[in-house]
Amino acid sequence: MKKTKRKQGDFKRDLRNEILNVFQKYPKKPLNHKQVASDLGIKDSGVRTLIYELLQIEADNGKLREVERGKYILTETASSSIEGIIQVTKFGRGFVSIPGQEKDLEIPKGKTGFALWGDTVEIQFNPKARRPEARVVRVVQRAKTSFVGIIEISREHAFLYHPTITSMSTSSFRKT
Repeated sequence: MKKTKRKQGDFKRDLRNEILNVFQKYPKKPLNHKQVASDLGIKDSGVRTLIYELLQIEADNGKLREVERGKYILTETASSSIEGIIQVTKFGRGFVSIPGQEKDLEIPKGKTGFALWGDTVEIQFNPKARRPEARVVRVVQRAKTSFVGIIEISREHAFLYHPTITSMSTSSFRKT
């Protein structure tokens, strides 16, 4: 079998995509090249230097913004987020109805965040997925602010069980 050698350009392109994925994972947190390398599991000093150079290039291209010396943050794209009202099933999936659209957008289980049924939420699309999927970025306004249930408090945690709300997939959990 013949081994194919990877080109340097392929490695740089893949590393650039991985760096942008780290910033998409932490969109509001300013990161330096060491934090990005740590998140990617890279310990080689040569690759860390390459990460530093790629961060500067992406800042010049406008995808990243330098907040302070050596710390970068993802530039905000206002056009990719949409607001709507969510309906969460008891299985954890969500459906967001957007004013002016006939069909509801489906939010997969685990991507609904802390949204509850009837909340106004802001969603974003992941265009890099095989099928374009949406996720809840934040809850804009709660539909309901008081809940009836049984609270169980331990030394470090508190659980709120909602026997009357059948549409909730899990009980509420709060670290005290």
